[in-house]
Amino acid sequence: MLAVVSKSDRGLSINLRGPLVIDTDRRVGRQVIANGDAPVQYLIPAAAALRKSA
Repeated sequence: MLAVVSKSDRGLSINLRGPLVIDTDRRVGRQVIANGDAPVQYLIPAAAALRKSA
């Protein structure tokens, strides 16, 4: 699974609702759209701590 990381004013975020799933053996991939309550933009907590210390 691949998630694209985006940088915004609030920090780094990933899209949990539409990750990319890649089969490296067959060399194919698809975007999977989740039906649950996963957020489109999820702020990565560890990135916020690293940003403060840098």
